[in-house]
Amino acid sequence: MHHLSNLPAASAQPKVFSASKLFNAKRFVETKKLSQAEWLEVRRQGIGSSDCAAACELNPYMSML
Repeated sequence: MHHLSNLPAASAQPKVFSASKLFNAKRFVETKKLSQAEWLEVRRQGIGSSDCAAACELNPYMSML
């Protein structure tokens, strides 16, 4: 049986990370004005944010690219 008193005490101040300080994402193509066909062609040439977790093996539902 585990007792809560055996667990390490939680920090009074949780660590908060800013995504802007951890990651430096680059957008190379402006996609707002592209047609669907143009967007799909650009999409086929790289990875997007949806694929990043899979590429880093962090998504249990997708295999690495």
